[in-house]
Parts: sequence; C-alpha cells; structure tokens
Amino acid sequence: MDVTYGQEASATWLYDVLQGMFLFLGVSNDKFKREQVYDLARTIASQYKTLKVAEILLFVSRFKAGKYGRFYGGDSYALVVTEAINKFMVEREHYYADIERMETERRIEEGKRNTMSYAEYKKQKESEGMGVSGALDDIFG
Repeated sequence: MDVTYGQEASATWLYDVLQGMFLFLGVSNDKFKREQVYDLARTIASQYKTLKVAEILLFVSRFKAGKYGRFYGGDSYALVVTEAINKFMVEREHYYADIERMETERRIEEGKRNTMSYAEYKKQKESEGMGVSGALDDIFG
C-alpha cells in the first residue's frame, strides 16, 4: 500500500480500521489515545507487511467476533491485538499450506489423466488403423 499510495499510507489506513475496531469493542479515547492507536498501526504495518488488505479486514472481523479470545480492559490493548494477529498469521500459514497441497494434488491427478500406459497407447494406435510399429515410425521418422 505504501508503494502505491506513499509512505505511511498503510499505517494511516490501519489507524482508521483499528479506531473502528476499538469503537466497536467499547474502548474509549481516554483509554487508548490517538498516538497509541497510530503507533499500533505503524507496528502492524511494519511487522506484517505480507498481509493483504482483505486479510487485515478478515482478521478484524474475526477479532470482533471473539475468535481470538475476549478483549478485557487494561493498559495492554496493543499487545492483545498483536498477539491475536500472531494467531491469525499461524492460521493463514496453515490455510496457504492447504491450498498449496491441494494444488499439488490437483496437478498430480491431472498428470495421471494425461498419461497412458504403453498398452493403452498400443490399443489407441491400433484402433486408429496404425500398428505400433507404424506409430513408432511416425514418432521416430
């Protein structure tokens, strides 16, 4: 985001997202000052550069839904959020590993469908009216 829209663009966007999340959770501005939220946004932007915008929004939605535990009052709001992001990152790694595994399995299956045994090849060439030696002549000239 910073490359496309300029330095600090991701932190500015994250600040708005985090402010909305804290508002939803009932954290008032007297508990968590603007500077603290912006510092948290900069931390997230610098430490989790691989996260896409949609993934951050998914994280926030899951966080608000309580997937990463309860959000209690206290002074360590930032740590609660970053610990939750770490849990999200583990989930994300597993999700991407599953996708990669399924893609590998799909390619293997596709490869199996696109290969044939010598017996199948021989039968196909004979049904085309060409003996195996004729088919080999076609291949090797």
